[in-house]
Amino acid sequence: MEISDGCDEISVTLQYCCQESTKYPFPDPQTFESVCDRLNQSFPKHYDKTLTIGTEDYDVYVSGDRVKANNCNDYEVQVVELQWGCGIRGSNFLVTPAFIPYCEDEGDSDFFDTVGHEFGHAILVASKDIPHSLTHKGSSTASQNVAESAPDAICDGSITMDIMNYFQNYADECFVDPEAIHRIKGDGFYDNIELTEADTQGLVMRAKYVTVPSNCPQGIIGDICAVDNECLNGLSCINNVECGECEADRECFSNQYCFQDARKGYRCLDRKLDGAPCDRDRHCISGHCNNEGKCGEDVNTTPATTNNSTGTTNSAITNATIFTTTTTVDPDTSTSGAMTQTSSMTVTISVISICICILLEV
Repeated sequence: MEISDGCDEISVTLQYCCQESTKYPFPDPQTFESVCDRLNQSFPKHYDKTLTIGTEDYDVYVSGDRVKANNCNDYEVQVVELQWGCGIRGSNFLVTPAFIPYCEDEGDSDFFDTVGHEFGHAILVASKDIPHSLTHKGSSTASQNVAESAPDAICDGSITMDIMNYFQNYADECFVDPEAIHRIKGDGFYDNIELTEADTQGLVMRAKYVTVPSNCPQGIIGDICAVDNECLNGLSCINNVECGECEADRECFSNQYCFQDARKGYRCLDRKLDGAPCDRDRHCISGHCNNEGKCGEDVNTTPATTNNSTGTTNSAITNATIFTTTTTVDPDTSTSGAMTQTSSMTVTISVISICICILLEV
């Protein structure tokens, strides 16, 4: 990661290495090489943005760097197994490789969206936790079905959609031909979907190896500090102990809450959809954390009773979900990292599949 002279521009490079699927092989080596080289085009398309860190704005630029090797596992980079064909679902099991399909009928835009989504899962785990990633921030169940609380895909340009969400319904504008039997998503969808600002901050802030010259503030979220000027511009030294973005919800935007974690720092995260785990009302878009610790209305927990006249049993409905660290993050995920340099400041950020725990703080 690089920060410019004025400390207001951040560049992140994600390293990856491709291997070809034996189950879904490419038609020829040239096509495989071409698709792998194009993978890095996903990052600027879906990750670049202006990011507010504390009180300061930064322009964030994310690019990919392909590592070519006979054995990708020899390198501390994200391994991607590319698959050729349509109707194949991308997946990543929190270990390398990430499985990413390329469908020739749907083209690069669909491929770039899948890449951005899969790499984004590791960012969610590193910056928050596994359930946050596993449930697509509350828009899916742990078994990867679309949740009732999932938003609709609005593709008229009026909003920017979260690339990490599942969607309940798709507007006609999302498709090339909404009347077609096999509807293919079009520019209305792909041009309006990206990593959220909070998740981009998670990408920037979860670097394990960071070096900054003395002429600029050094500390990112979670770094040890004694005074504010030891932290990146816009952050403060929380309790004179570590760099952070917030100490209370009021210091975040109204659509966010202050996330406080001893290892992952003090920072503002987006409020959650109904069904997502929560500890307090501010965690939820709906403004209500229910009696089961999930965003949404309270669940009836009345014990089961027997109707003597009919012999039937009436039981309360619950929506309990079991999370385990061994469950698939989704049919999606990954990430990686690299180092670049300017004359003013060099910060090395490394992002890789989270369960490997080689380069990311988790």
